[in-house]
Amino acid sequence: MADLLISEFPFMTELERYDAFLRLYHSDGVAERVAGAITRRVKGVTIAGAPRDDDEEDVVAETAQLFAVRFHHDVCTISADASGALLHRRGYRQATAKAPIRETLAAALLLALEWDGGVPLVDPMCGAGTIAIEAALLARRIPPGLTRDFACEQWPAAPAKEFAALRDAARDRTLPAAPAPILASDRDAGAIDAARANAARAGVAGDVAFTQQPLSAATGRGGRGGRGVIVTNPPYGARVGERTALRSLYAQLGNVARAKFAGWTLAFIAADRVLEGQVKLPLAEVIRFKNGGIPVRLVRAEVPARD
Repeated sequence: MADLLISEFPFMTELERYDAFLRLYHSDGVAERVAGAITRRVKGVTIAGAPRDDDEEDVVAETAQLFAVRFHHDVCTISADASGALLHRRGYRQATAKAPIRETLAAALLLALEWDGGVPLVDPMCGAGTIAIEAALLARRIPPGLTRDFACEQWPAAPAKEFAALRDAARDRTLPAAPAPILASDRDAGAIDAARANAARAGVAGDVAFTQQPLSAATGRGGRGGRGVIVTNPPYGARVGERTALRSLYAQLGNVARAKFAGWTLAFIAADRVLEGQVKLPLAEVIRFKNGGIPVRLVRAEVPARD
C-alpha cells in the first residue's frame, strides 16, 4: 500500500486531502518509505531485495534482515524477522509426494491430539512421511530448530554463548530412540522412497518403520493397554483425486480401523463431511484450520474395543 499524492487532487478540500493522505493503497510504496527511512538512519545499509511471500522461495540473501510492515485498523506495526528461513521448513523434507502437509502443521496435529510418544502411532497414507517424522522428533524430544540457524543469531547484540548453551541443553534432553513404535506406509513406492530419505535427513530413520503397502494391509503394534493412535492426511477431493472416487477410500479407512485397530484412536484431516461419514465412526472435531487455503478439520474417533 502507498499513500496518495495530494498534488494529484487539487480540487479536494483540506480535510479531504488529509483523509486521502492517510489512505494507503500500494505495498511497494510502503516498502519504499520504510527502506528509505532505514538507509537514512543506519549507515552502510543497502536494500537486499523484495519482500518474501510465505509460499514462495526466499528472495533475499541469507544475511539480509527482513522487516515486516503491517497495517490493521490504522495501526502500523513494524517487525524484525527473527527466524530467517520460514519456520515450517525444517530442512529435512527435500523429497515430497502429492499434496504434502507442512511440517509445522503435522506437529500441531500431534500436539492437538495430546500424543506424547508413549503409545504407537500409525500413518497408513504417509506420503512423504511428514506426520511420522514429526512424531519421531516429538517422541524423542528433539526440538525442530536444533540443527538450523536463526536470523536473530546474526544481530549485533545476539548472545552467541547463550544460544550455544541452549542448544547443548536441548541435546542433553533428547531421547536415544522413540519410546513406542511409529509405523508409516503408502501404496506408492516413490512416496516411501521420499519418506525414508526425509527421515534419514531428520535423524530419525531408525525410529520410523516405512512400508510400501495399501491401506488395507495396515497393522499396528500394541502400546499401553493395547492402544495406539492412527493419524493421517487422506486426500480431500479438492486437489488429489475426485470426491466420488474417494468414498471407498474413506469407507476402507473406517473398515481397517474397526478390523485391526480396536481400542485405538483414529484421527485424520477432513474437508468434506460426506466423505467423513463414510468412515462410519462417531467423529469429534478437535480443531479447524486451513491447509493450502482449503478449510479443513482435524477429527478423531475412538475405535470400539473388542469384547
